[in-house]
Amino acid sequence: MSFVAAAIERQQRDAERYAQLDDDVCMVCGAVGLDRRTLLMRYFYELSEVAPEFLDLTLVDRVKSPGLPAPELGLYYLRTCKSCRGEILGAIQAAITARRALRGLPLGPDGDVDLPVELEDPERNIPVRVLGRTIMLTRPEWDEFRRQQGPPAR
Repeated sequence: MSFVAAAIERQQRDAERYAQLDDDVCMVCGAVGLDRRTLLMRYFYELSEVAPEFLDLTLVDRVKSPGLPAPELGLYYLRTCKSCRGEILGAIQAAITARRALRGLPLGPDGDVDLPVELEDPERNIPVRVLGRTIMLTRPEWDEFRRQQGPPAR
C-alpha cells in the first residue's frame, strides 16, 4: 500500500473513531467525567506514531465541541482528563527545559548535539527517523533497533 493510500485509510479510521467518541471519557487513561480538556495540535508530524490515541481530523466533517476550529489537514485531536493534561504538559515542560540547556553549545542545523560525531564516523551510515528526528546508526545499532521495534507493520 502506498504512503498516500495508508494515510487516507488512517484518516478514515480516525474520522470514524472520532464520530464514536464519548467526550466524557479521557482518551488516555479512560477516566469518565464531565470536565475534559481538548488538545489540538498541528506539528507537521503524524502524531499517532507518538501515541495512537491522537486522532487525525483531516476527514472529520465538523468538530463536536463548540468553539473548536474546523478540522483541517494535519490537525490532531486528543481529549483528556485534567490529570493526563498535567502529565502531558509536564512532559512538554521537561523536554523544553532539557533542550533549553543546549543553548550556546555547538549544534547542527536541526539541533543535534552529536551531529559532528555522526558525520565523522563512517560506520554511522544508516539514517533512521525517530519521532521526527533523523539519527545515524551503525549496523549493530540498526540490528538492535529493528529487534526492539519488532516486525514491520503491514
